[in-house]
Amino acid sequence: GNEFGGELIQTDAAINPGNSGGPLCDIDGKVMGVNQMIYTRSGGYMGIGLAIPSNLAKGVIAKLVEHGKVIRGWLGVYIQPLDPELASELGIKEGVTIQESIEGSPAEKAGIQAGDVIIEVDGKQVTNVTELQNKISNYKPGETVKLKLISYESKKTKNVSVKVGDLPKENEV
Repeated sequence: GNEFGGELIQTDAAINPGNSGGPLCDIDGKVMGVNQMIYTRSGGYMGIGLAIPSNLAKGVIAKLVEHGKVIRGWLGVYIQPLDPELASELGIKEGVTIQESIEGSPAEKAGIQAGDVIIEVDGKQVTNVTELQNKISNYKPGETVKLKLISYESKKTKNVSVKVGDLPKENEV
């Protein structure tokens, strides 16, 4: 899984197969990122390389040092970009649409429903899926996050407090 929420640096620096995890350096030799993968037709180094920005890697390193593993906050929702039709129906320009609240999840317990659109996390505007994922993953399980959303049902703005959960491991019941 990608522990970094999807914000990657695209590079044309050669990343040979087996070289992911190495540093991506600038011209002065300063580390800008950690090579993650390469999309290649030939199987060689020709293609599009992707690296994790160093500022995101630092956050993960801190979590590993403190906890021995990456602990990420979890709302328990499937999300998607705000489509233009729903945006104009609700009279907004930006936000993230809830596709589904998982049964028993922190989001469901807080009353967040399919079709609701999250527009703010702790008073700060949310414009896209990656931004929302990164903001929520920075919360520790047990912390409370304040969300401002537009209810699909009432078409009205509402504030919801959600006690963040711990991201379940894949294949965990």
